[in-house]
Amino acid sequence: MTGLAGSLIICLFACTSTNEKKEFVDYFERIEVSDTLHFYPDQGPDSLAASVPFSLFEASIDNDLFEDSFLGFPDSLTARLIPGIRFPLDDQFTACQIEIKQSWFVFKYLLIYSNADQVFTTIQPLAGFYGGDGGQIMLESHLFNFNDPTGLQQLFRRMDHGLIPQETGDLKEYEDQHVFLFQWKEGDFVEIPVLDTAGWLRQYPIRW
Repeated sequence: MTGLAGSLIICLFACTSTNEKKEFVDYFERIEVSDTLHFYPDQGPDSLAASVPFSLFEASIDNDLFEDSFLGFPDSLTARLIPGIRFPLDDQFTACQIEIKQSWFVFKYLLIYSNADQVFTTIQPLAGFYGGDGGQIMLESHLFNFNDPTGLQQLFRRMDHGLIPQETGDLKEYEDQHVFLFQWKEGDFVEIPVLDTAGWLRQYPIRW
């Protein structure tokens, strides 16, 4: 065997082996966070962004984690899974942000990864856009206090927008806004009371 042929075979084997060993968590781009992160449905990635193989996602994520999610467990035939960033939540857990596109629905979640156990332990909704002809729902989030002793918090915003048929035959537009706060604590995001809903709405408006 010539040196060139041998080198090609070795390279092909090495490249194939490297791809096979790539773990699900490795698809996410590691960043260091020092400021507020804002997540909303149409911020990207672009339509040409690489997606995660569904088989790898399915093998890495317990179906039960999506039991109470907006989307449910993604459909293997129609869902597109786009990995985003990953960043430390504390010394024990890492957050991996994933975008799931199914039909025209868009959802973004944090997949919470245990560094010690090397498994995903829970998911946290971040952003989304979904609904039907009668109304749509927009979801956005801000993560802040990364370097604050009080701990990481998530501001989760929801806006419901749609049209209600009236007896006259006209359509009446409606809009409802909601605010939720979560505190990162002992491996999970725990909901905490919202003391100033109006203030949060003014400071972090949703742009429909």
